[in-house]
Amino acid sequence: MAIAINGSGTVTGISTGGISDTKAIADAAMPQGAIINEASVNETGVVSSTAAQGGYSGALISISYAAASSSNKLLVIAQFNLATTTTAAVYGTLHVAGSPSYRGQADGNRLRVTVSARSGNDGGLENYSIVHLISSPSTSSTAYDIRGSHAQDASLTMYLNRTENDVNQNYEGRCASSITIMEFVG
Repeated sequence: MAIAINGSGTVTGISTGGISDTKAIADAAMPQGAIINEASVNETGVVSSTAAQGGYSGALISISYAAASSSNKLLVIAQFNLATTTTAAVYGTLHVAGSPSYRGQADGNRLRVTVSARSGNDGGLENYSIVHLISSPSTSSTAYDIRGSHAQDASLTMYLNRTENDVNQNYEGRCASSITIMEFVG
């Protein structure tokens, strides 16, 4: 049988084990390092959540993802904007399935976080980025989210995509944040 391409671009004459019409190459046949899937979430609105002293806020931006195989790897790329009611350091931490992941080494009572910034002005926004490769990801739907925390001895509200004051003036800004996951063949 000869392989043929008809006028609409359909290929015929390929036997089993060749290219299917639903997926060009099966995930299992992809070479190591090939990207087989991606997902992304954008948050252009504002979100707030309280973080107690020495604790994390609730999820400020989140995406759910189920890996095709636990032998694959996930590249998590997050960029987000945080503010709170202090000039002290503000932290962002990647959480996987509700637990902190990819964070600094334990040392005494220090809070373990992924990224840190200090705006220098009360309630100012800071932009953060996280790039982290996860080995042996879950094949069940799993939440990957960013939570905020701070260097104050009180509970504070964490703000995503807005300043603490959020003045309705043309000199005040609102931001956009995102999380992207790319799955690679392990």
